[in-house]
Amino acid sequence: MSLSRLIGRGVIAGLAAGSLLLAAQTAQALPVTSGLVAYWSGDDNADDGSGNGHHGSLVGGAGYGAGQFGQAFEFTGGGQSVTVPDSNDFHFAGNFTINLWAQIHDGPSGSVGGPDTVFIGQDVGSGYQDKWVFVRGGGKLSFHINGPQAGGSEFLALADFTPGASEWHNLTVRRVGNDYGIFIDGLLAASQTSGLNFPNVAAALLIGHAEGFQTDGLIDEVAIFDRALTSEEIAALAQAGSAVPEPGSGFLLAMALAGLLRRRHSAVIPR
Repeated sequence: MSLSRLIGRGVIAGLAAGSLLLAAQTAQALPVTSGLVAYWSGDDNADDGSGNGHHGSLVGGAGYGAGQFGQAFEFTGGGQSVTVPDSNDFHFAGNFTINLWAQIHDGPSGSVGGPDTVFIGQDVGSGYQDKWVFVRGGGKLSFHINGPQAGGSEFLALADFTPGASEWHNLTVRRVGNDYGIFIDGLLAASQTSGLNFPNVAAALLIGHAEGFQTDGLIDEVAIFDRALTSEEIAALAQAGSAVPEPGSGFLLAMALAGLLRRRHSAVIPR
C-alpha cells in the first residue's frame, strides 16, 4: 500500500478517535438531555448541539478561552455576546430550566437592578420593555422578568454569589409553575413565587450581554430545557466532574500518526 494511502487512513483513524473523545466530553459535561431544546458547548463555535438548529454567532469581539469542559465563551465587556436568532423554543409557556457554568473575572459591583454580569436573556430594550435575563448584580444572582407582557417587573430569587476570580460554578434557574428557583453548584440557593406572566420576547437570545450590561468572564455549557429538571438532575449537572481533555490539533495529529504507524506495522509484519 502506498504511503499516501497509509497517511490518509491514519488521519481518518485519528479524526474518528477525536470524534469519539468529543462525544465522551459532551456526555460528561451534559449528563441530562431529556427536554433539551438548545445547547451551546462553546467548543470553538457557537453551534447548537441539541440538534434543534439554534446556532449562534460571536458579536463584538467575543472569543473562546479555557472552559470547565474544553473551551468556553470568553467576554471582556464592550457589548460582546453570543447572539442566537429568536425562536419559539425560548418563549417559555410553562416550566423550564437553564443551566450553565460561569467564571466571573471581576468582583461584585453595581446593584441588583444594575447588574455587573449577564449570563443569558432576551430583551427588546431598556426600561419597561419585554425581557427576561439571568444576571448577577450587587453580589446577588437573580432572574429578571419585565415589561408589558409580564404585567410588571421583578428580580426573582435573589441569591448571594461572590465567587473568586478563577472559580468555576454551575448555575441554574428553574421555573416550576409560578415558582422560580436559583441553584448554585447543584444546591437550591433561593426561590420565589411570582404572579407575573412570562414575556414572549421578540428579540435575539444573547449570552454574555443584555440591555447595555455586559460580562467580564467565561460562560460554558449553556443548556436550555423545556421542562423543570428535578433537584437530582440539577445536582448531576453540577457534579459532572472535571473536564475530558479537549482534542485539539496536536492531539488529532498524534492520533493520526499513531493510526499511520499501526497500519504501517501491520503492512510489513506478517501475522
